[in-house]
This record gives sequence, C-alpha cells and structure tokens, in this order.
Amino acid sequence: MKEKLTLRRILAYLGGLMILALGIAGSVRSDLGSSPVSSVPYAFNLTTGLEFGTATFLYQALLVVGQLIILKREFSPWTLLQLISGFIFGYFNSFALWIFKLFPAPRMMVFRLCFTAIGFVVGGFGVWLYSTSDVLNMPSEGFVMALSKKIKRPFHQCKIIFDVSSVVLALAICLIFLRKTGSVGIGTVIIAILLGTMVGIYERFFGKALRGFLKIPEKSR
Repeated sequence: MKEKLTLRRILAYLGGLMILALGIAGSVRSDLGSSPVSSVPYAFNLTTGLEFGTATFLYQALLVVGQLIILKREFSPWTLLQLISGFIFGYFNSFALWIFKLFPAPRMMVFRLCFTAIGFVVGGFGVWLYSTSDVLNMPSEGFVMALSKKIKRPFHQCKIIFDVSSVVLALAICLIFLRKTGSVGIGTVIIAILLGTMVGIYERFFGKALRGFLKIPEKSR
C-alpha cells in the first residue's frame, strides 16, 4: 500500500515534472538532439508544426492507449489518471521551451553542449524528484511497466527497448519528412547515457534526506 499522499509529495511531483521539462527544453534548444523520451514529440513538432507541449501530451496519451492494447483485460481504469500527468507535463514542456526561447539560440558548440548538459543534469534531477515523490506514473513509465509485465522482462531491459524504439521512430519520421536527423543527434546519445547516471547520483547523496522530508519510509520504495 502506498503511503498517504501529502501536499509535500504533490508539490515535489509537480516540481520534478517542471524541472524535467526545463531539462528537455535545454536539450531541444541545443539543436543537438532531444532526450529519447521527447524525441518523438519533438519530431512531430518539427514535421507538422504542432506545438511542442501539445505534441508531448498527444504522445503521452498514445502511450496510455498502448497500455490498454498490451494489457487488455488487465488494464486498470485507474491508469487513465496518467492522462492528467501527461497533460501537466505537456503544459510544462511548452512553458519551459518558451522560457528558453527568451534567450538567443546557442551557436558555438561549447554553448550547445552546455544546453545539452542541462538536459541530463537538470533533467535527471527532475526525474529523481518526481519519481521519489511516488505520486503517479508518467504514461511513458506506465507503458514500460506494461511491456515488462507482458513480455516478462525486467523493467530496465524494457526501458532500454522503449528508449531505443523511440529514437528509431523519431529518426525515421525526421528522415522521411525532413530529409535530416531532426530531433535525434549526439545530444540524444549523451542524454540517454548520462540521464540515468545523474538520477543515481542524486539518489545516492540526497535520496534518504528527500524521503525523510516527504515522509516516505524506505520500505515503500
């Protein structure tokens, strides 16, 4: 059973989503490729002109539908609550990208790499914060969990499959419609490799303190 939901946990969850959105916006603004989880929505943005936040929410909604297809009768109606998370995250992505567009786009490679660093340093903190708050799964996580249950493989293996598939799909969309890699680049690879590492670092040094602040016992993780 999950621990009682508190205002602190809700605020940590929302803060984590916003911080993750800032990390994604930094990677998008670097023009070196977005993070794997945002590569498909960004590809939709580049090829159709659909607003990035809207594309993000629609993609998250598709992942909920994907869970329904995978789980069928095992699909829980409570899973639909993930749409709330997807909607909020989509709005935060729009807002974060708007903030970054207030500043000139980086042209020198050193500055573009700095924006990519924001993607895994700041984004990793956001992932750690919202996941530790243990409020509601994002649709992308829910999809990976459903896939893990269906094919009976560990979560981390299914996460790799999901990330690689997302990047391949985004690359295909951009190559077909734009004749260039678009939302996929060296930044995508860097973030894919280092994002999880950053989450682990935050957990190692600050995990106990955060769970204490949020009043989440170790046994509930």
